[in-house]
Amino acid sequence: MHNEARATIIDKMDQDDLVAAVNSMEIADQADVLEDLSFDVSEVILNTLDADHRHRLETVLTFEGNSAGRLMSTDVVSIRQNVTLSVVLRWLRRHSTLPPHTDALMVIDEDNRYVGKLNLSDLVTNNQDEVVSNIMHTDTIQEKTYVSDIANLFERRDLISVPVLEKDGHLLGRITIDDIVDIIREKADETLLKSAGLKEEEDLFAPVLSF
Repeated sequence: MHNEARATIIDKMDQDDLVAAVNSMEIADQADVLEDLSFDVSEVILNTLDADHRHRLETVLTFEGNSAGRLMSTDVVSIRQNVTLSVVLRWLRRHSTLPPHTDALMVIDEDNRYVGKLNLSDLVTNNQDEVVSNIMHTDTIQEKTYVSDIANLFERRDLISVPVLEKDGHLLGRITIDDIVDIIREKADETLLKSAGLKEEEDLFAPVLSF
């Protein structure tokens, strides 16, 4: 939704409805909305979250709005590099669900530093006695990478997801293709507005004045 239109709707919403709406969103979207709210309302929403969810949301809020850190999801499945594929597969079968758009498992060391990723396609097609470190690949972006550069990376390499790292190599989260589609859609909307002689920041839902 256009920022100006969203702000107009938020101003008219009952607080309970607003809390319920924000709680149903992905963390990256929650961060965007919280920045448009007053401190008091933001605190009400944060206090409704469990400790883990609140910590993840507050982590995302520390990053700039147009950076990888703001766009990423912290819902990541990670494994160690020194185990066999059969061990990984047995461990995965204990999970009833996986995070949306999970095409790969993130491989980390004992200090939570990223060392690679294991594609699910490689997990099921390779010899199950093979060790993760022999199969994993690498594709990473840094927390401060701009979203336009991320979109270009996804387009060039046909990626579905990519891990986001701190500058010291610690795994923070991942960005998935659905987030990139949103960016592409926003760019297309901006191009359409410019072709119509409108500016991106204009509130398209504002009343038309006549003279």
